[in-house]
Amino acid sequence: MEFETKIHAIIMKQLCFFFIPPIIQIIDSYVTLDFDFAHTDLHCINFFIYVFEHLNFNKANLQHTRFFDCNFKKLVFSNANLDHAQFENCDFTECKFANTRLMNAKIKNCNFIDCDFSNALCSYLECKQSFWRRCSLIKSNFQHAIFLKTTFQIINCSCSDWGYAIYTNGNARNVNFKHAEVYYFKFKPDRQKNIEWSQDFLQDGVLVLISSIGLTAVDKRFGFVYAIGMSVFIAKRALLYYQIL
Repeated sequence: MEFETKIHAIIMKQLCFFFIPPIIQIIDSYVTLDFDFAHTDLHCINFFIYVFEHLNFNKANLQHTRFFDCNFKKLVFSNANLDHAQFENCDFTECKFANTRLMNAKIKNCNFIDCDFSNALCSYLECKQSFWRRCSLIKSNFQHAIFLKTTFQIINCSCSDWGYAIYTNGNARNVNFKHAEVYYFKFKPDRQKNIEWSQDFLQDGVLVLISSIGLTAVDKRFGFVYAIGMSVFIAKRALLYYQIL
């Protein structure tokens, strides 16, 4: 069953290129254990009600591939190309996205548990109503990423890049942003608890803009910017270093 499904996904997609638009829909299938999809071209395939387990998609081409109501367990997406991919109503458990490209990918109503996004390139990633738990986002790139109504629980974002990203109307708990680049990061969750930030909120002299922080007074004598009205997860009053030009 698994072997026939793999051949159907790869060969039939190539055949349909000459007859119909290159989109194959695979519905209600199960692939597990022994098959290696490394370096495989699986772009523009629609997967419905699919179960993936213990598979290797290392360096696979999954551009414009769409996954609906799928379950992923212990999959390796490392170095895969998921640009413009779409995930909807999917569950990810112990999956590795290290060095993965997720440019312009869309994620909606998905759960991520014990996943690793180290060094992933996720610019323009769009996430809606997704749930991320115990994920490692170390050294990941989330520039211009948009997280709407997204839950972050026990997330390590240290040394990652959140420049110009947006996180709004979500639930953030136990998230580590220490040593992360958060310049012009709009961070305004509905609920937040135990969010860790570095003391220095400046990146190359550019002041970090976080929506939950209200910047009020500038003390030019000492070159300090005082942030009044910060959320309780940081402090009632924080002192930010400011470089006077």
